[in-house]
Amino acid sequence: MRRDRTAMVSFTVIVAYIALALLCATDVVFTGFAVTNNAEAYFPPSASHWLGTDLFGRDVLARAAHGTVTSLTVGVFGAAIAIVVGTVFGAVAGYFGKWVDEIIVWFYTTVDTVPYILLVAAFSFIAGPGLSTICWAIGLTSWVSHCRIVRGEFMRQREREYVQARPC
Repeated sequence: MRRDRTAMVSFTVIVAYIALALLCATDVVFTGFAVTNNAEAYFPPSASHWLGTDLFGRDVLARAAHGTVTSLTVGVFGAAIAIVVGTVFGAVAGYFGKWVDEIIVWFYTTVDTVPYILLVAAFSFIAGPGLSTICWAIGLTSWVSHCRIVRGEFMRQREREYVQARPC
């Protein structure tokens, strides 16, 4: 990775993003992000407000920085749910095969044909508003690729010689 400049820059940006989220979550930086000050409404960028202020006089940079906490929370928990669900379905389909595999393949093919944003919106509408709802909606609608990979690997390993030679 040291030789790949793009990878190093990407890694640095991700680490900085995570560090900013941790600093904002622990109220080390941008502590007054929700404080309203109508006298400073719609101020242009300045030394005290680098990106200016909004309708209520709140610092736009501080609010954007605090948005990293929400973004990372949704991303991490949504991905974790997708990995768990995809791994379980893929392992069951790949290990058992036959009709179990056919049912799971039919199910994930059906889920994959519906537009992703429509599934997330429908799930969010049914489950109600909230951060946990969004995490679950993203996790339960983006597991298909994980399922395909795990299923394929289980099927490949099942056909290996050391598995075929196992004692009965």
